[in-house]
Amino acid sequence: MKLWLISQTKNNDYDTFDALVVASPSASAARRIHPCPTCSRTWVTQKHVMVKYIGTASPDTKEGIILSSFRAG
Repeated sequence: MKLWLISQTKNNDYDTFDALVVASPSASAARRIHPCPTCSRTWVTQKHVMVKYIGTASPDTKEGIILSSFRAG
């Protein structure tokens, strides 16, 4: 499992997510991870998500969100 920093700069309002660290096997899978699937206004569509490889997770790490950054209003 790999660690990825996914971020977005399109939605800069308050009460939105701007970045997450996620565990995922690939960049394309990381891009599909949504910080809050029931909160569509807090994130952006996949084409606006930037993905950067940041390292390798420990072998027992499950796919998903490790840490998120939320711009609270």
